[in-house]
Amino acid sequence: TQVVRAVHAQFAASHPGQVYLVDNYAALAPSDISADGVHPGSLGHQKLARSWHAGITAALGRAEEVRFANQDAAGA
Repeated sequence: TQVVRAVHAQFAASHPGQVYLVDNYAALAPSDISADGVHPGSLGHQKLARSWHAGITAALGRAEEVRFANQDAAGA
């Protein structure tokens, strides 16, 4: 994660307002990884989708709520 942040900072400095970072590593917990130990499970995919959605909408300057079909009213 530190390497990703360092590379992001370098590109962002040379391209102000054009380079964004979506830290998907921070969005996932070990329990979000599937049984193969590599890929995200169902909840992990939902967390990644929320992470990407937040990053993209922030880059575009607007916020929209993202909901999933199996998401309860509390937003879990």
